[in-house]
Amino acid sequence: MGTAGQESHDNPQAAMRGLHLSARAVLATSLAMAIALLVLGLMVDRQQALGGGLKALVWCAWGWSVVVLACAAFALFRARNVLQAAAVDWGLMDLLTRLLNYRGLVNVLRELARGSSEAILLVDVELLELKRVNHEFGRAAGDTMLREVADLLRRLVPRGKPVGRLAGDEFLIIVPKGGPDAASSLAGDVERALSDYRLDLEDRGEVRSPRTRVTVTTYVADGPTLLETVTSAKAAGVERNAAPGEAEDG
Repeated sequence: MGTAGQESHDNPQAAMRGLHLSARAVLATSLAMAIALLVLGLMVDRQQALGGGLKALVWCAWGWSVVVLACAAFALFRARNVLQAAAVDWGLMDLLTRLLNYRGLVNVLRELARGSSEAILLVDVELLELKRVNHEFGRAAGDTMLREVADLLRRLVPRGKPVGRLAGDEFLIIVPKGGPDAASSLAGDVERALSDYRLDLEDRGEVRSPRTRVTVTTYVADGPTLLETVTSAKAAGVERNAAPGEAEDG
């Protein structure tokens, strides 16, 4: 049986992630500075005894802080784009869903395992309905479902919990903190969101509440590989209740 260490890959994306975090820090600092100078400017305006030169200086400083804030926001936007493009170049992103792919997920897990002794929980989301959608409505419809579910997970999953596409019909959410309770709560949120999901196929009908299988398991850095970990958990029957699917033809 392989180990997570055997899944090792070069990790050049760490530097880009550091750039992204730096841009966020600069943006936060610039925002705080702009707010502070705005408050100071309003206070100075109320002081009749102060000269106009000082007031002008304060408002000029506030204007420059706004410029810096705009530049920081643009830098953060660019950093995100560069990071995403680099992830594609390094083969860490799934091109269809724009989420991490298997290799990207493994790299994230390796980083988390090195930086913390806390157990890392995994929430696996399997779209059991995908094969039927591909067969009955075509692969384009299946791709649409994958993209829409990816967007749903991207909106639903809190910051700090990486999301990726583990395999053809499977997504994976990494829960680095909070333990089993946090993972179970997130799994419940995913189930409820997918139960409300509908794939609109226009004149061909729609697919409502696609059948899914949500599995919660623990990742062990020196244990089985990621894929083996998830496969074993599903085989052991530890998944939560699968949501029933409903399809209607137009």
